Amino acid sequence: MPDCLFFHTQIFTLFNYDFVKRIPSVISLDATPHQFKGIASSYDSNPATGVLGKIKHEWYRGVFRHAVGLVAISKWVRDSLIADYGVEPDKIMVIPYSVDLEQWKMPDRRNRTDKRIKLLFVGGDFKRKGGELLLEAYRKELSELCELDIVTRDEVLAPETFVRIHRDMKPGSPELRRLFTDADIFVLPTFGDAHSIVGVEAMAAGLPVISTRVGAIPEVVEHGVTGYLLGDNTPAAISSYVLDLVKARNKRLEMGYAGRQRAQDIFSVQENYDRLLVYLKRVASCDLDAEVS
Repeated sequence: MPDCLFFHTQIFTLFNYDFVKRIPSVISLDATPHQFKGIASSYDSNPATGVLGKIKHEWYRGVFRHAVGLVAISKWVRDSLIADYGVEPDKIMVIPYSVDLEQWKMPDRRNRTDKRIKLLFVGGDFKRKGGELLLEAYRKELSELCELDIVTRDEVLAPETFVRIHRDMKPGSPELRRLFTDADIFVLPTFGDAHSIVGVEAMAAGLPVISTRVGAIPEVVEHGVTGYLLGDNTPAAISSYVLDLVKARNKRLEMGYAGRQRAQDIFSVQENYDRLLVYLKRVASCDLDAEVS
């Protein structure tokens, strides 16, 4: 028998309740089932309600409490595990989605002379990630000053001269990283996300990020420091923040530098891999009182 098993909640649903009671297990979560209910509509999902919903909630409650450890990708998830499922705080380690800072370089944007500011959107599910809102904002108020690169798997009709659609682009590919390098502002007005790995990638590339207050995104983007978080997710609100950064070059650059620093401080895959390894070793040895820095 293994000393400890580690798996994500989406994989864990394949296992039964007795499994986690028999084998010491660590579960990783990007959102609790309770939290997913709040964003389920954006995923076209209908979580169980009524008696069935209560049964599932108690089932998860038992599973989480019997796990020897839980890895939450955000404080948002940690708070839900404690408040909604009664998990002991000492069992939870917060380790966010991270990026390889050696691959995601920050270019020097100080001497760029392009007349148009380059906006970048990256979202496989174009509608859920707010792509339609951004495209509407672009058509109404931004087309005279900006150009827009859209990375998505969906079909998008964008006849504008300065809008480019990139489909079937692989995550982390050199082609995708080049778009981040060439961009000036990253925009993701998403309706449903637990976290935002592309937001972390954008900050690692030195881009100010405009996004929403969905899920744990406020733990990624520091409002007014590394970008902006939309209060109202509307084309007008998107345009307002974009135009603020278009007109304020120094602010745009300062937010990009701050984002890169935040990526180094919090979202470095090298450092978080080491923290995860220490945590798993600690759990496997049942040394749950040891401190992980």
